[in-house]
Amino acid sequence: MIQINFKELNADDIYQKNKLYSIKQSMVVPYKEKQTDGEDVVYLEYALKENQYGIFAHEYRNPDTLKQGGKSADIFACVVDERNKKIYTTILDVKHNISAFSDNLYTDKAMLTAIKNVREFVGQIDTELLHRDSLFVYYRAEGYEEFERIGIATTNFDADKFSQVADLLESLLRRDVKLNDLVLLKLKNSLSPYEGELARIKMFANKKVEIRKKIYDLEVFKLEQAADAVFSANIRMDGRDIPE
Repeated sequence: MIQINFKELNADDIYQKNKLYSIKQSMVVPYKEKQTDGEDVVYLEYALKENQYGIFAHEYRNPDTLKQGGKSADIFACVVDERNKKIYTTILDVKHNISAFSDNLYTDKAMLTAIKNVREFVGQIDTELLHRDSLFVYYRAEGYEEFERIGIATTNFDADKFSQVADLLESLLRRDVKLNDLVLLKLKNSLSPYEGELARIKMFANKKVEIRKKIYDLEVFKLEQAADAVFSANIRMDGRDIPE
């Protein structure tokens, strides 16, 4: 197999953005993201067995692509099983509160915020999968089987709110919403460019995402308060919790 230019990551090493790291022994890799009033932390717990190694990257992209392209997901992490020729991949993005839009969908641009948040998230996952594919071509040539997990780490995933967004958007498109004419006109003007987002919002509410005609389950990792203004989640990286 063509050898990939990994840099080995050891405990307590400081990693850089868009660098591919290999992990040779079981260890915890923390991903930290500053927020306006605190910090979100995702701890990736690599539990490696014999003939396994890990891969980790923060906002990984193919080095031959321009930065101006689509934004990558925060975390690209894998466990590679050389004996059984399997790769278990987790692609994950951190959104402090994906449901942080107003409960009143008619005000404060709540609908627009929800739609754009979901579109941005799915776009980042899509971009990361493309970069993943450019790397995994070498593994695929050697017959490796792939298993992937798509995830979001957030303090709040309110499926009902996203369902309400989808229902209201659908009603607006059908023009069967009873609203003040001026309010209705403003909503329609701001949301009409996002008519194609309806199916995406519906799927997201059901913890699903569709990317290039493939539907993925969306795993939600809850960021719990660990200290004052610090929220964290632990994710085990050993392949056993990824459905085959």
